[in-house]
Amino acid sequence: METISVNVYSFNELSPTAKSRAKSRFASVNGFSGADEYRDSLKALAEHFGGKLVDWELDWFNCSFSTAKFEVPEEAMSREEIGERLSRLGTYNPDTLKGCGDCALTGWGSDDDAIDGFRAAFFAGESDLNALLQAAFKTWLKAGQEECEAYYSDEVFAEGADAKGLRYLENGACPPVALAEPVTAGI
Repeated sequence: METISVNVYSFNELSPTAKSRAKSRFASVNGFSGADEYRDSLKALAEHFGGKLVDWELDWFNCSFSTAKFEVPEEAMSREEIGERLSRLGTYNPDTLKGCGDCALTGWGSDDDAIDGFRAAFFAGESDLNALLQAAFKTWLKAGQEECEAYYSDEVFAEGADAKGLRYLENGACPPVALAEPVTAGI
């Protein structure tokens, strides 16, 4: 049997290039941890107004174009009905039109991100439900991308890696895992 020694490092001990590699590898496997909550908020907002989120292409890392497609009721909703339904989605600051953290759709903060965009477009005079949902999508996406970027910042990523006891090779790759018992192919 041969013993090979390998040096391993905490995330903070890596070079900037190795840190980038470690984060890229982690991102390719794990993506954005808040993605489900964000998607649920957008779906719930569409449903609150009688619509449905039917298709989406999302890039949380903001490297490519993201889109969302909604189905809205065939019969247009009146501006008054839209306003009434909007009023049921929590409190907001009348100066900024930003929500006060009610998280009225799913209980997640991403609810307010979507509602804020919808509300801003509505108060700007928009009455087309699809256009209002697209405005919600834009503010919701921006908030999600900012949260994802913050999660993958060196400081936040290092905290998570340290908490999980993750170690890396000098180039940022994960060290090979030694198996307790040899693996043999069965016949």
